[in-house]
Amino acid sequence: MEERDDQKSLPKESQYIAQKYLLGAKDKESRDKDYLSGLKAGLKDQDINQDINQEYLLGFKYHDEGDAQEAIEHLKISAEQGYIPSQHLLGSIYSQEGDTQKAIEHLKMAADQGHIPSQYDLGFLYEQKGEKEYAKYYFELSATNSIRLESYEEGYKQFQDYLLGLKYYEEREVQKAIEHLKMSADQGHIRSHHSLGTIYYKEGETQKAIEHLKMAADQGCIPSQYAVGFLYEKNGEGEHAKYYFELAADQGDIESQYHLGYSYKKEGKVAKAEYYYKLAADQGHIQSQYRMGELSDEEGNMAKAEHYYKLPADQGDIGSQYHLGILYANGGNMEDAKYYFELAADQGHMESQYNLGALYGNEGNTKNARYYCELAHGQGFVKAKECLTVVGEMEEEEAGIR
Repeated sequence: MEERDDQKSLPKESQYIAQKYLLGAKDKESRDKDYLSGLKAGLKDQDINQDINQEYLLGFKYHDEGDAQEAIEHLKISAEQGYIPSQHLLGSIYSQEGDTQKAIEHLKMAADQGHIPSQYDLGFLYEQKGEKEYAKYYFELSATNSIRLESYEEGYKQFQDYLLGLKYYEEREVQKAIEHLKMSADQGHIRSHHSLGTIYYKEGETQKAIEHLKMAADQGCIPSQYAVGFLYEKNGEGEHAKYYFELAADQGDIESQYHLGYSYKKEGKVAKAEYYYKLAADQGHIQSQYRMGELSDEEGNMAKAEHYYKLPADQGDIGSQYHLGILYANGGNMEDAKYYFELAADQGHMESQYNLGALYGNEGNTKNARYYCELAHGQGFVKAKECLTVVGEMEEEEAGIR
C-alpha cells in the first residue's frame, strides 16, 4: 500500500491507524458509505456510543482524503469524550501539521490510558524535542507491554479481512465474504468465526456453521454459544444444546436462559425450569415472564402467577392477557377479568372474545355479549355458536318484556 508523504512525520510503527484502505469503492459517495457502514459493522460489538464512534469514522475518512481540518473537527468531538483511537489519530495529524505541542497533548491522553502506539509515538516526539528522560519513559512504557509492530499489523490485517468479509456478504458476494473471513478466522479472530458460522447456516451448510460457531463459542463468545445451542436443539441433540445454552446463560444471555427453562420443563424438571425462566423473566424477557406465570398457576400460587402474567400482559402479550383474565374470573374479580379479556379480544384472540361474550351474557348485557360472541364465531370458535343461541333467547325475552 502506497504511503502518503504527509504520513512520514511519525515512525512507521505509529501509522497502522492511519493506513489507507478502501472497501472496494472508488467514487466519493460510495466510499463514504463504505466507511460508515463497513467500519460500523466491524466496531458494533464494542461498547462504544454510536455518536462518538461515527465522529471517529468521519474523522478517519477525512484524514484519509487529506482534509486535515475536517478530520480534526470530527475527531475532537470523540477525543474529548475519552475515545482513544480519536486521541491517537489527532496526535498523528497535529504532528503531520507541525503542531508538536498539540500532538503530544492528544497522544498523552491515549498513552495514559495504556494505548501502546501512543506511548511509542510520545517517546519519538520527545526524543525529537531533545527531552531524553520523557522519551526514555514512554519508550520503556511501550516496550514493557511487549507488543511489537508485527502483532499490530497482524491484528490490523485480521480486522480488515473481517470488515471486508462483512461488506462482501452484505453485497451478496458470498464466496468473497467467506474467503476474507476465513483468512481472519484462521488467525484466531473470534468474530470472524461467528460471522462464518452465521453465513454457513444461512447458506444451508449446518455442519460448517457448527464448526465455526463452536470455535468462537469455546473461546467465550456468547452469541456463538447461544447459536450452537440453538443448532443442536434444532438437530434434536438436547444434551449438547443444554451444554452450550448453559455456557451463555451463566453469562446472562436471556434467550439461552429461556431455552434452558423450556428444555427442563419438557423433561419434567420443574425446579430447574423455574430457575432459568426466572433469570430471564427478571431481565424483562416476556416469554419467560409468561412461563413463570404458567408454572406458578400450575403450582396453585395465584399471587405469584398474577405477578408474572401481569408483567407481559401490560406490554401487550395476548397469552398473558388471556390467562390473567382466566385467573381473575376464577377468583371472582369479573371487572379485571373483563379488562384483560378485552385487551386480548381486541387483538383477535378467539377464546378471549368468547369468554368476554359469556361474561357479558351472564350480566345480561346482550349487546356486548352478541358482539364478542360473533367475533369468536366468525373465526370458527365452535362454542361461540352456543353462546349466540343463548344470547338470542335472552334477546327474545327482552323483546317480550318490552
